[in-house]
Amino acid sequence: MRIIRDPKRLNPCVLVLGMFDGVHRGHQALLMRGDELAQEMVYPLAVCTFQPHPLHVLAPEKEPVMLTTLPEKAAVMQSFGVDGLCVTTFTRARANQSPEDFMAELVEVYAPVVIVCGFNFTFGAGGKGNGQMLKEYGKKHGFRTVIVPEVVIDGETVSSTRIRRLLAQGDMHEVNNLLGRGYSIAGRVEEGKQVGRTIGFPTANITIPPHKALPAFGVLLYLFVQLDIGHRYANRRVQESILSTVQYVPRQTELMARLRTELGDEELRRTVDDSPEIMQREIEEIDMLLSRGLLSDEEFSELESEERNLAELEAQIKKLREYSVDAQITALNEQAAAFENNKRKYTEILSSLEEYVSKRTELLAEELKMPNVSITLFEPVKTTGELKSVFRFAYKGRNYAALSLSERTAAGLEICALMRRLTGLNFPVFIDNTESVAHFDMSSLSCQTVFLRMVKNAPLSVRSMSRTPVAEELPQAS
Repeated sequence: MRIIRDPKRLNPCVLVLGMFDGVHRGHQALLMRGDELAQEMVYPLAVCTFQPHPLHVLAPEKEPVMLTTLPEKAAVMQSFGVDGLCVTTFTRARANQSPEDFMAELVEVYAPVVIVCGFNFTFGAGGKGNGQMLKEYGKKHGFRTVIVPEVVIDGETVSSTRIRRLLAQGDMHEVNNLLGRGYSIAGRVEEGKQVGRTIGFPTANITIPPHKALPAFGVLLYLFVQLDIGHRYANRRVQESILSTVQYVPRQTELMARLRTELGDEELRRTVDDSPEIMQREIEEIDMLLSRGLLSDEEFSELESEERNLAELEAQIKKLREYSVDAQITALNEQAAAFENNKRKYTEILSSLEEYVSKRTELLAEELKMPNVSITLFEPVKTTGELKSVFRFAYKGRNYAALSLSERTAAGLEICALMRRLTGLNFPVFIDNTESVAHFDMSSLSCQTVFLRMVKNAPLSVRSMSRTPVAEELPQAS
């Protein structure tokens, strides 16, 4: 699924609105309801979200840390049938926008057939707009609004605020329960100090995205997924990694155990009771021991020396690799030239197809030509210029839906004449409600024609008529 910057490419659509930080079980209820409607009505499913968080603009000091980045939202939403995630930039002007202007923009940009929102969704200046206002507006502008109720787990509404609170407490079991999946952190693996080699198990240095919510200070047991994304940066393969949290163990628990071993219960009790500063110092010392892997000073110095030697070797390797840069540039230029040739070839093919469609449309229009009735088969899309199929009637330049009964009848007779010409069949024609039509053009009727007319206080009768004007032949209403 793509992050869509031009939402008009998805209209008309089933539209889901919300911030969707975390894409938790409450958000998933909205997405699943939207997917049901989209499949039922055979329309694409679009999600409109906002970036940055509104509080980043309105009250930066109150801006919360985010449970999911934009790419993480897109990845989770894809599994719920979302065809496109549309991002609306939240600015001061957006914050001051009236609810009516916001709804009008939704209609113009998305052309929604259904809008799905949560029970607490608000919009417009001061948050004055809500789901009920969307319902009333939709009745006048051709869309339906579905408001999804809250999702309650353990007697409390599932919300991003609740999950952030649990995350800060280190309750990863409940965090994962409310999310419906393991909490994850995605980022690039960067080279660290190679400490993992000294403590008996591998470590990974992950670049944490800005404003990303992290679990409370502690030890994380996690599933580690490393994705080689196939490109090079600074002559080194870049690897994308995801940390999916399985279990959380408070760091304080681990360090207290180590302190008890180092100091003994009696000394530990005195330290904790009498001097928080001493406790902090002991924690820092044990952290240092953990980082060194319980090595002696001599062993640790030797390790540092080996690390320096390794750094020097890597620097020499880097210099050697620089000699191959010119060859890489040449190869990239050749690839770029090949891409340009392919682009030119496909552009020519698309141009030929457009010419074919245009000529085909012209021939069809000529074949369907009638005196007063016109049929539109194709029309260009304003945003892309592409032709889309339509089937629309007009009589003397007016849309069929706006015609009077008499005009619709006249238009229908012309269409019948066209069908006889195209099929070669001289089928009979039945004309209802002729009491509402003052005159018929009989020149186009070269077939058996049955007129049905209601006459007040007259018995049911069947009459055979000549080719004289119908208004003169049929009995008049009394």
